[in-house]
Amino acid sequence: MSVILITVGLAATLSGCAAVVLRWLPPWLSGHVARPRAWGIGMAGIGLFALGQVPSLHERIEDAGPVAAAVPFVVLVAGLAGLAFSGGRRRSRPTR
Repeated sequence: MSVILITVGLAATLSGCAAVVLRWLPPWLSGHVARPRAWGIGMAGIGLFALGQVPSLHERIEDAGPVAAAVPFVVLVAGLAGLAFSGGRRRSRPTR
């Protein structure tokens, strides 16, 4: 289970960082995402949340106290918000 979490977390975090820094999107998303940086922030947030659920890291986060235990869920919500704000298709400009 932890191998899957690490794999998904690393893949999402790396693709999110590539979208934020380079504005790179996977080929199947290039026509559907209007704001690559917002999508990248969302994917990085979801990837970091997945990495935070690895059992060894999860125990350390819970031992740090109630505020630190809430941080992964704040990162998850920020990631989901980033994906939501990345938008759908680009709006076309009105013709004159």
